[in-house]
Amino acid sequence: MSPRVDIKRLCLLALLTSAPALAGDSVSLVNPFAGMKRVPLTAELELYAGGLTGLGSAYDSPTRPALGSRLTFGLFERLDLSANWLYATQPRATTVPWFPGTDLILRSVNLNVFFGSADLIFAQSRSTRFYVSPGLGFVRTGDRRRIFVGQGGGGYDPLPTGTAWAFNVGTGLRPNRSKRLGLTFDVRYHVSGAGKWDYPSAHLLQIPEAPTLPPVRDVPRQHSLVFTVGVAFKLR
Repeated sequence: MSPRVDIKRLCLLALLTSAPALAGDSVSLVNPFAGMKRVPLTAELELYAGGLTGLGSAYDSPTRPALGSRLTFGLFERLDLSANWLYATQPRATTVPWFPGTDLILRSVNLNVFFGSADLIFAQSRSTRFYVSPGLGFVRTGDRRRIFVGQGGGGYDPLPTGTAWAFNVGTGLRPNRSKRLGLTFDVRYHVSGAGKWDYPSAHLLQIPEAPTLPPVRDVPRQHSLVFTVGVAFKLR
């Protein structure tokens, strides 16, 4: 069963973790859908770092450091549009059945996530904006290997970088558009496709029937949670 995301809890977590940044600043809730009034264009660059951890039991994916950047444009009063990049050296491995007596271990060592997000402002204070943010993009996984283990032994076959779709939803805070510099906090739940995993080369396996077997199926989706802290610089 896939992990479920509770948006209300994510919003509450953002409010609680931001308490030190507010330092007594009063917060008011706002309706983001009532604030679609166009405003002069603003732009800010955010550099952040944190951690990425795998969710669920489908993958062996330990917690690893993550870093990235976010370019955010303010077009509407309570809506920001962002272009995001995230990188982590997180190994991921899952085992899928191949044919009777032989399993495939699908493994990658690092990932780059590129996505766009729409940040809806649901609360704000004199110095801070709080947002909930759905995002959509793609993930590229590197240093991939297909490791086959069977009764007759095992081995591995390297694969080129893989690409798959990625969806995420998150919440956090960033400084108000009037501020030139400020801290940012973000927690984000990611779901991504498994990508394409072709069979190991038949000449490596020395199994005559390998080319006639159907494609690898039932490769699970990847679920992860990312926590980041950053600094935002106003560009415009």
